[in-house]
Amino acid sequence: MSTSEEGPLRVAAEDLAKTPQPKTHKPKAGGRKPKSVDGRPIDVAAKAKAAAQRATGLRADMANALGLAHQAQLREALTRTELTLALTEALKARARAEAAARRLVAERFFAGGKARVVRRHSRLTRRLDRLQLRLGRPGEAGLIVADGVWRDDDVTAISNYVRRGADPTAQPAALFDQAWYLAAYPEAATSRLPPLVHYLAHGAAAGHSPHPLLHRNFYHSKNAQ
Repeated sequence: MSTSEEGPLRVAAEDLAKTPQPKTHKPKAGGRKPKSVDGRPIDVAAKAKAAAQRATGLRADMANALGLAHQAQLREALTRTELTLALTEALKARARAEAAARRLVAERFFAGGKARVVRRHSRLTRRLDRLQLRLGRPGEAGLIVADGVWRDDDVTAISNYVRRGADPTAQPAALFDQAWYLAAYPEAATSRLPPLVHYLAHGAAAGHSPHPLLHRNFYHSKNAQ
């Protein structure tokens, strides 16, 4: 080879020697080192640590949620207990108020007129009362007078009351709530009798009450003989 040819070959060889060669990865003992898609190694330990931290955080969140749910259940139970106690006290107060109202109604009624007695009914007297009712309005008025439930002896007022029949606005001068009695015992309205007469002839024997605030046993204990 001539001297003129050796010069370019030497230059080419030097340039080739200066070109960086690709790095080779030496596999570790037991296999290759894993690489990602872009050729960079994957840090498995870091990813495992991050996953463990997330799991720990999730467990903490779950425990916190369970704690909150338990507290909510306790609050609900306490609220129900408080409502039950409040309702019980309200019912007791209502019962006391109704008892006081019954006493007041009875006291005012008995203080408003002269003392009267309500006769006790036997089978015989009830049969006689039914026979008396066959006389119509005079017999109905006579039944009220005979039973002694009217506040006074105003026969005219009793007769006017009897003529009005099952009129809920016709309040008799007696411890008797006519409108309530008609609503509580519908058979009284269909009997065509004045409600007070129906009570004396039929309702008392059937266990009806003459007034919403007055129990029939108390009524008879104060009036009957």
